[in-house]
Amino acid sequence: MEVLLFDIADIYSKSTINRNVVEERLMPILERVQDTYIYALIGKTNYETLQAKKIAGTLTATETRLLNKYLLPCYVAKVEIEALYVMNFELRNKGAGQILDTNYQALSTEQIKAYVKSIYESIKVLETRLYDYIDDTGVITLERYDNTQNFDANISML
Repeated sequence: MEVLLFDIADIYSKSTINRNVVEERLMPILERVQDTYIYALIGKTNYETLQAKKIAGTLTATETRLLNKYLLPCYVAKVEIEALYVMNFELRNKGAGQILDTNYQALSTEQIKAYVKSIYESIKVLETRLYDYIDDTGVITLERYDNTQNFDANISML
């Protein structure tokens, strides 16, 4: 990853992650999701092109719309899932919060599974919107990949 395609302020404003989660704890998740999920979603050539244009400040209006309106929601949803695992693990292992804090309680496995399942369902809709926009505008040439989300395999780490 050379540069984040999205500003961290966008992650805070468009997700359930609040600003109490410090940037240094969030950065590894942001980088990993961009380097794996976004890379796979749009392909190597498109990923590298958009990064280069972002660095150079030469994104077109259509490319900017692609990033902000279509890729960002997919990215945010995936970041929420990844961050949930990390933050909940810290709570379960007393790595965050105060022992006497009445709100200091990790989610149950069932609560996590239900939340993650709802995000995966949202991701499917968001990816469909993304692909429709790409098809309608031709903003990038896309090599489609099989994005079958295996919910049970992804949730098995709990």
